[in-house]
Amino acid sequence: MELLSIPEVCQLLRISRSKLYDLWNAGIGPKSVYIGNARRVVRGDLEDWIKDQRAA
Repeated sequence: MELLSIPEVCQLLRISRSKLYDLWNAGIGPKSVYIGNARRVVRGDLEDWIKDQRAA
């Protein structure tokens, strides 16, 4: 299981950090987990979220 940082997720999606937080605040962003104070996204969850966006 690979954990991605916020900058890594933004780079892969080619979106800004604020856009990623907008998606999370709207309840439509990829699943994330907190490890201590750090928010991370599991690569598999990100890939599933991308597939779901394509299907919508």
